[in-house]
Amino acid sequence: MSLLVAIYTSGDASLAVLLAFLSGCIQLALGLLKFGFLLDFISYPVIKAFTSAAAVTIGFSQVKNLLGLKDIPRQFILQVYETFHKLPTIRVGDAVLGFLCIAFLLALKFMKEHFPRVYRGMPRCYRLCYIIVWVTTTARNAIVVVAAGLVAYSFHVMGLHPFILTGKTAEGLPQFQLPPFSEKIDNRTVSFSEMVQDIGPGLFIIPLMGLLESVAIARAFASQNNYRIDTNQELLAIGLTNFLGSFLSAYPVTGSFGRTALNSQTGACTPAGGILTGFLVLFSLGYLTPLFYYIPKAALAAVIICAVAPMFDLSVCKTLWKVKKLDLLPFLVTFLLSFWEIQYGILLGILVSLVILCYSIARPKIKVRRDQYRSEDIVCSLKGTCHQQLD
Repeated sequence: MSLLVAIYTSGDASLAVLLAFLSGCIQLALGLLKFGFLLDFISYPVIKAFTSAAAVTIGFSQVKNLLGLKDIPRQFILQVYETFHKLPTIRVGDAVLGFLCIAFLLALKFMKEHFPRVYRGMPRCYRLCYIIVWVTTTARNAIVVVAAGLVAYSFHVMGLHPFILTGKTAEGLPQFQLPPFSEKIDNRTVSFSEMVQDIGPGLFIIPLMGLLESVAIARAFASQNNYRIDTNQELLAIGLTNFLGSFLSAYPVTGSFGRTALNSQTGACTPAGGILTGFLVLFSLGYLTPLFYYIPKAALAAVIICAVAPMFDLSVCKTLWKVKKLDLLPFLVTFLLSFWEIQYGILLGILVSLVILCYSIARPKIKVRRDQYRSEDIVCSLKGTCHQQLD
């Protein structure tokens, strides 16, 4: 999303904030008018392909931090090339720490999945042990980050710098103010209409891609965790986020696959997880930002990789091959194009799904035969029951 915003705003911060405001208004209007049903056309193959492709792209994007590589581009194909090209420049400290964090996370996850459950009559000491293990394994991501930060701080005190650190983080919240409806450039005032003209087609593309990506992420995790989503609520949520964010100088946002996967892996099951996350973010911005300086990027990369890895699943291809081979087409289109850009993969995958759907409607597999006893035409579906023709 940030790359799309940069393209349509030419890197102008004022245009980006105004675009967030306008995107929020459009998305809120769609939600209030109950246009969420339009997003129901995102088919199951598109969702599964997006999920697997996003797991690959997001996971691989963290390899540079895991190995301590620098100057790696964001585009996936170039990223792969540059990563392998710069393998001889790996920082040993980052690589060792990163792989140790991954091993620790996997061990704790395995322990959580295979630790015996509590049952009635179990001795109190065993119950206490279970609670300790459950808390430790559930909070494994936070434990890894804090432990890695302490290790990095210890080396920093000794004057050693084996890891690439997160560095200084801006403290506090931006000033609450109206979005810029005009701006001054070279002693000339650019009006609201001129700013909208500068944004151009981004005024429609950014809200659309934000909605598609957010709903695709929501459906991916709804399918994994067996719950249903309300697309109108998703429209209202993302619209309100962009609308309010513009008053704090934010640019347009959408759902984050990596952070959603991390939230899911941590064990969040209700919207209360979002409230807690928001509170912790505000608290951290106000009081904890100096501590973020010492968090190694390799540890954060390990947490993200372990969070998105379970989302990679190509077993659906076998199911689609058995049930309906034609559905492999939108799956492959979405999966392959997502390595170019996630947004384009989703959009073109949806278009291919709609073409297949429209073709099946326009060319239904039916047969019309004459009933010689009642002199009526009977329409027979080759895949269903017979129905009398309606004149």
